[in-house]
Amino acid sequence: MGYGIYSYLKSRRMVKFAVRMRNNVYECENLPTPFIMGLV
Repeated sequence: MGYGIYSYLKSRRMVKFAVRMRNNVYECENLPTPFIMGLV
């Protein structure tokens, strides 16, 4: 659980400066692969 929280916070920091392209679609140069962020 600790690693999950650490990973989430690290990802949040990387997408801080993402640019909104369309509805709920953001582009970020800091990340090499696409991913989905949030709680399911």
